Amino acid sequence: MQKLTFEEYLAYSEATEDRWELVNGEVEKIPPESRLNSHIALFLLSQLLKVFPFQLLCCKDTEIQVSGRLATARIPNLMVLTEELDMR
Repeated sequence: MQKLTFEEYLAYSEATEDRWELVNGEVEKIPPESRLNSHIALFLLSQLLKVFPFQLLCCKDTEIQVSGRLATARIPNLMVLTEELDMR
């Protein structure tokens, strides 16, 4: 399979309803989340809310580009944004 650039991946992932990640230039379908993983993410979110303002937290809704030789994109379960990245 041909390696994709980050821009090509974005076009590919937007054309489908499935969730995908780009790993070392290759598209990988994200498997359904386990109940245990979901509970861990919810617990961590509840703890992060005690420390960070609500608007700086992202929960499974933000895609990030990981720098490196080959384009990589991930969808983390939780992220804490800097105030500069807060897009209210």
